[in-house]
Amino acid sequence: MTDNKWYWNHDAPFYAHWTYQRSPDGVTGKWFRFLVTAASREDAKTFFRGVEKYAKLKDANIVSVKAINLAWWTYDISGGDGWNIMRLVQNIDQMKASAYGDIDELHNSRGKILISILNDADGGSRSWPILPTQDVSLSDYQHG
Repeated sequence: MTDNKWYWNHDAPFYAHWTYQRSPDGVTGKWFRFLVTAASREDAKTFFRGVEKYAKLKDANIVSVKAINLAWWTYDISGGDGWNIMRLVQNIDQMKASAYGDIDELHNSRGKILISILNDADGGSRSWPILPTQDVSLSDYQHG
């Protein structure tokens, strides 16, 4: 493994936290937290750009997508539940384009994105992975 910018931006897997903030009834703190693993930083940018576009669709159940930085994202839901992001990736993997508005960036993310639930058990027990240092800047990110 080479320790250079090209490797970390194009070859290394990229990890991001995806955190659910608010339900349709205004309740906060539901604590659905996920780890998004992308095949590369570029694949992560493509996926998140697609999710931002998806959130603008009339019938989207993931809304108010916000990047704190490239590795930390928050969202609200307008229907369904905190599992909406996993269902979105499942629809991408199953090539159900009509379920995500046939958004090119999401279609192009097929096979390049994994979603894992982060443990957040009652009582605050967390066993989250320690992630490698990565470029989390939004300076080269074009929002969807």
